[in-house]
Amino acid sequence: METPAKYQTARRTHKTELALIRKAIGRLGGYVYTTHQGPGPGRGRRKGLWGSKGIPDLFCMMWGRSFFVEVKVGRDSLRPEQREFVDVGKAHGVKVVVGDCDAVLHAIQNWFPGRIHVALG
Repeated sequence: METPAKYQTARRTHKTELALIRKAIGRLGGYVYTTHQGPGPGRGRRKGLWGSKGIPDLFCMMWGRSFFVEVKVGRDSLRPEQREFVDVGKAHGVKVVVGDCDAVLHAIQNWFPGRIHVALG
């Protein structure tokens, strides 16, 4: 499944990809939690679920499965601590998707064949 053309017209940013992933998983009945630190409402910075280096951007749950998403756009690549999380996660059976919204939807399609019809649009 590809992202609709209206989202492909401009270069998508990290922030845009996060929003697209949240929207897609939400429309599919899943839940998305932010794991990184970000600006809080009027209080400077707030912590996400963990706030440690190397933890992926999002923790997602849907249809009895949970997985992490590390958003990468364009030429972005994994930092060493992120690579370590992915490697350790794989060794322990933890699913980690690295990439953009298209990569996340592709992974979900592979885990649940035939359950995704339209995620965005």
